[in-house]
Amino acid sequence: MTAPVFASLDSDADQLAPSRTWRTLFLELSLVLSGSLVGVAARAAIQLGVGPALNQWAGGWPLDLLLINGSGSALIGLFAGWRDEASRTHEQLWLALAIGFLGTYTTFSSLAGDLAQWTLHGQVVLGVGYLIGSIGVGLVAVEGGLAWGQHLAAQHRRPARPLPPVLQRIAVAYDGTSGSEQALALAITLATCSQAQIHLCSVAERIPRFATSPTTWDRRAGEQAQALTRRQEEARHHMLAAGLGVPICHVVVGLPREQLPALVTAVDAQLLIVGSHGRTQRAKRLVGSTAYRLFDRVACPVIVIG
Repeated sequence: MTAPVFASLDSDADQLAPSRTWRTLFLELSLVLSGSLVGVAARAAIQLGVGPALNQWAGGWPLDLLLINGSGSALIGLFAGWRDEASRTHEQLWLALAIGFLGTYTTFSSLAGDLAQWTLHGQVVLGVGYLIGSIGVGLVAVEGGLAWGQHLAAQHRRPARPLPPVLQRIAVAYDGTSGSEQALALAITLATCSQAQIHLCSVAERIPRFATSPTTWDRRAGEQAQALTRRQEEARHHMLAAGLGVPICHVVVGLPREQLPALVTAVDAQLLIVGSHGRTQRAKRLVGSTAYRLFDRVACPVIVIG
């Protein structure tokens, strides 16, 4: 019987330097600033160029703002659906385009100013109608851009990989949640049929925050790692009580989208089973899902539960 093995957190310490140094921060701020300059220039070009003609045609309604905010909503939806959160290049593009460019291209303050003017002149109905219309156009534009972006991303996604004829090593992304418990249950079923070794892979997230020190990041990650270790021990005892094989346990610190693929590669897993965290379909579309991002990050087949 194989004894459980827990990955040492100390062995990963050298790889867990703060991900944002002052040099990195300067680069990120430069990207945001560059994008913001282009964004404000683009907005000024529309408002000063075609804006007067559009507003005159609409009888005084600020269609230029509707055009700006609507197209900005579509662009942020498009990029949110297309980007890969684990890609450093995509992260830099997000800073320059979504935060920098669209942050100054779209304008809520101008919309609020127009609404205040209408209210002061007694045109409350027109103001409320324009507000509702602006929100509606923005939501439709985000949904359309998001769907288009996800379609573009899917075209470049690798095709599904078949399972090997004989499974020897199964990796399970495990954090004790209901989704990971379902993933473990499926892994146990497959391992029972194939005599495969199960690897429980857990990642304690070390998330840099500028308002706190790296020592605080390490402390929080250490506390989470200890909690994950306890959950793995509970799962191991349940498997022992049921007469099942003993899993090999791994706990590392970092970002799941980066560390899980590294763990899968390190243990040479032939299958990765991941439990989704139960987000709604809309939330998965808007903020993405680590489980689905793993498809393009690991060499072996991936099964997502939930």
